[in-house]
Amino acid sequence: MAASLVSSTDLIRFLPEIILTVVGTAMMVLDPLINKRDSKVFGNLAIAALIAGIAGAIYASLTPAPLSAACWWSTASRPSSAWL
Repeated sequence: MAASLVSSTDLIRFLPEIILTVVGTAMMVLDPLINKRDSKVFGNLAIAALIAGIAGAIYASLTPAPLSAACWWSTASRPSSAWL
């Protein structure tokens, strides 16, 4: 079985962007279909998307980073002062 290129941790990191992109795209698709007199729908949907995006950002910040990202910033991977 082939390994996935994107892990669930990576998807959690992009959760706020995914939420806002999906809701924004849905709003653009639904715009011609919804009656213009009922304009509160888009405002309420936009506020709900922003709250969901903030919640996703908080959840992503509480999720530990993958080990490879932590190792990338370690002092062993930085160039020594002789290279500067």
